[in-house]
Amino acid sequence: MIDGATGLPVPPTPTKREKFIPLATLSDVKMELARLYRQTKAGKVATSDASRLAFILNSLGRVIADAELEQRVQQLEQQTAEGEYL
Repeated sequence: MIDGATGLPVPPTPTKREKFIPLATLSDVKMELARLYRQTKAGKVATSDASRLAFILNSLGRVIADAELEQRVQQLEQQTAEGEYL
């Protein structure tokens, strides 16, 4: 946008910065999905975009859950191999 009085470009109005959610845990993914839902419901995010983002978030949630399960299984296998029975 150009300022009519000076002819100089007008800097864009800064927008409110979104809170950064790290998406490292299932709880993080849950919070981000809830935020996406609220933004979509308020009309800030198009439904088609929200659908795509929700699919990615759900995929990320499955990967996190699988990684946590894999780690727990490895710990149990290590305990069993070392003779540490529950």
